[in-house]
Amino acid sequence: MNEQRCGFLIVESQSIPMKPNIIEHNKDNVVIETILQEAETVNRNKREYAKDALEDAILSPHIQEKLRRKSLFGEAGHPLSDSIERQTYIDQTRLSHVIKSIWWEGNIVKGLVATANTACGKDMEGLIRQGTEVAFSMRGLGGVTRKKGDLTRVEKPLHIITWDWVTDKNDYTLIKFE
Repeated sequence: MNEQRCGFLIVESQSIPMKPNIIEHNKDNVVIETILQEAETVNRNKREYAKDALEDAILSPHIQEKLRRKSLFGEAGHPLSDSIERQTYIDQTRLSHVIKSIWWEGNIVKGLVATANTACGKDMEGLIRQGTEVAFSMRGLGGVTRKKGDLTRVEKPLHIITWDWVTDKNDYTLIKFE
């Protein structure tokens, strides 16, 4: 029996850029509280995320283990390649931060994010220290439903890879894979 699977690679534009709330800073890094994602709201890419899909994805054993092991890493910017292999792994040479914890405030996913002691992490840290607004953008695989016009709703199943640190608006499209 040959089973065909189809899904979408979801790469977002930035979340709401905001001046991060610096929780801790020392000579090695900066820890910030920030917005990672919004649910039930149409975003800049004309996508709306079902809250239950995000909740299930965040509570998945994969994400929870990465949080426990302090290994939910993100990159500086999204990968430019539309290769599914590249999109589904974290490139250690581009690693900029680690997400230490995730929680909900209403329909907003917030996170405690620490800059990494890497070249990209130091760049991110320097920008935060000088007062630059930062934004994060989810990278994942999931199910989508087209709604009226060009609005897309992201629903279950959703597999979050990470939230990357982004500095500007990147309009990415959904990439279908089989």
